[in-house]
This record gives sequence, structure tokens and C-alpha cells, in this order.
Amino acid sequence: MYNVWNLMSRYIPLWESIKIKSRKGLMIATLSRFLLIPAFYFTAKYGGAGQMIMLTSFLGLTSGYLTVCVFTEAPKGYKVGL
Repeated sequence: MYNVWNLMSRYIPLWESIKIKSRKGLMIATLSRFLLIPAFYFTAKYGGAGQMIMLTSFLGLTSGYLTVCVFTEAPKGYKVGL
């Protein structure tokens, strides 16, 4: 499931209206993924298989989307100094 959602989410930033373009927004979105660690822990301990599949799918979705957004926006902030 992770790989399927990761692949599909890499095409989402093609729509410019839903692409995150600010560095601050990208940093917040990336750091907020750390909240998935306790979610996975509690789901493994108390949840079911469906909840684990949902979390894994969400991890793949955010991973692909944020990878494309970061790799396309980061070079725009780079300034060559001579």
C-alpha cells in the first residue's frame, strides 16, 4: 500500500493550486509527520489491520507528495554567491 500511494501522490503537485510552495509550509508539513510515530505505536498495540493500512497509506501519500514539493521548491531558494 505504501508504494502505491507514494507513486500516486508524486503526481498530485502537478496541480499548481494544491502544491505547497512556501518553505515554512513545507517544513511544518514535514515535521508534522513525526506525529505518525505515536500513531503507529498505538495502532500496533490497540488498533486493527484496517487502521494500520490507513496509516501506512497516509505515510506513503505524504512521503511522495512532500518529496516532489521539496525537490521542486528547494532549488529556487538557492543563490549562487561569487
